[in-house]
Amino acid sequence: MSETAPRLVAKAHYDWLGMDCPLLRTGAGQPLLLVHGFGACGLHWRHQLGALGRDHLVLAPDLVGFGDAPMPQPTRGRPYRFADWADQMATLLRTEAHTPVWVVGHSIGALVALELALQHPDAVRGVIAINPSLRQLHRRRQRGLATVTVPLAMALLAWRPLVAGLLRFTRHPPRLRHLLLRAYPSGRHLDNALVDMLAAPARRPGAVAVLQSFGRYDHGPLPEDQLRRCRRPVHLIWGAADPWESVDRGRELSRFGCVRSWHSVEGLGHCPHDEGPEQINPLLLRCMDSTDDAGCRDQPVEGEAA
Repeated sequence: MSETAPRLVAKAHYDWLGMDCPLLRTGAGQPLLLVHGFGACGLHWRHQLGALGRDHLVLAPDLVGFGDAPMPQPTRGRPYRFADWADQMATLLRTEAHTPVWVVGHSIGALVALELALQHPDAVRGVIAINPSLRQLHRRRQRGLATVTVPLAMALLAWRPLVAGLLRFTRHPPRLRHLLLRAYPSGRHLDNALVDMLAAPARRPGAVAVLQSFGRYDHGPLPEDQLRRCRRPVHLIWGAADPWESVDRGRELSRFGCVRSWHSVEGLGHCPHDEGPEQINPLLLRCMDSTDDAGCRDQPVEGEAA
């Protein structure tokens, strides 16, 4: 646990569709929901729990399919889709929070946060999206050669032995650490705890089915679809060195009316909240504390591109 973590981070559980779902809970005050990205878990917010828990009730759940959460077989009618995860988060909020919350989402968690704001607007005060997934494999993104190669890749993901072998290869700690160096280009906070946190769920029996299901999810909402319809304030934070989600493509999302501020942080990659919490945490607090949201715009933090 980070040195910024509070003295007490409680592990709790709640029921969603008959499944026992875990979360981390800490602090008191205005509730704040943290939604992790693909392959991660609530503990990926390890550097936010302490800093944000001083003034907020922080809820950091594991999305179903990841971390210690149940991994139901998609064939049982519980596919891994943003609408399903948004419903899971809404159930959590009915249990743990009794007032609209700020939702901070990372990667696919940012799309879950936006979907939650669309499906349950009364439960959401605002959204902070950190390096949201641009969904490059979505069927509406495919052009030219990709119209052939992407469907082929989707078909290969249906072959369980191949996906199982891929998981075995990538979860090996030295290989996983090498892969994470792309997401954490500065190498800051890329420690054994992070590697273990991400490798352990990949060893669970249901992990192959999760990767097959979500990996072949080439439809559903794109972030621009969600932002076009969103009626809650949204703040965008981008690690400018992200090798997978282009900062230039991300900047285009700031054109939507619900977006109140855009922040590009130089030198940080796909997981800026974990790689550079010293820069990201004050920015999160500033965005949440703003009343008219104007205070978040054009106020660079250290290492941020204006």
